[in-house]
Amino acid sequence: MVKYKKINITMVFAIILGVIIGSYSINYAISNNIFDKRTYKINKKSQLMPVEINGIITEENFNPAKVYQAIEEIDSLDTTRANNTEAFYLDYEESLEAVKNNADLIVVGKVIEQSEYGEIGIKNTIMVTNTIKGKAVDEIYVLKSGSLSDEDYILKEGKEYILLLGDQSKSGENTYFIKGGEQGCFLIDDGVLSAKDAVMDKELKNMIENENESMKSGTDQVKTMLDYLR
Repeated sequence: MVKYKKINITMVFAIILGVIIGSYSINYAISNNIFDKRTYKINKKSQLMPVEINGIITEENFNPAKVYQAIEEIDSLDTTRANNTEAFYLDYEESLEAVKNNADLIVVGKVIEQSEYGEIGIKNTIMVTNTIKGKAVDEIYVLKSGSLSDEDYILKEGKEYILLLGDQSKSGENTYFIKGGEQGCFLIDDGVLSAKDAVMDKELKNMIENENESMKSGTDQVKTMLDYLR
């Protein structure tokens, strides 16, 4: 009986301590202006949206220093659309045309260096070989969440890509993020294009089917895509 009393007292003490620490953390966040007092909802595209106003939290305007309070919508999330994306912080689009129109920079480039950025991010250094839209520079930086040990990470050192990017200059000069999480990234492998995002993959396949035999064989895929993106 004494043993059970000790266990119960320990559990009660742990619960009380947890409540005190939790309350302190929230009060600290509020007093230091890092608690976002608005309520957010997660829509079907896995985007974080303020309930009170019409808007979406994207990688561009997400502030990792703030505490966001989110509620999930009653309707279930479309997990196939949200697969391989950045949780709530995406400006996910329904078409390549929309991604193209909303991109601040479109380039062809090779990943020449990767390094950890913050706790969950990677800074990718891109050597630009062709600028289709936006300011032309020789080198840019693309910030993307993930781990260098992740075999499925969308950008690989030494590989070449067509990138549709959004401006993230608040994180540094010539710094960008991939539009739509992974939508704005097309791997170039021996002249053949591929996309990890399901919507972009479908659009790419439709583009190939509607073009001539040279694009189907891979010899003209990059040129045709770049002509479309100009």
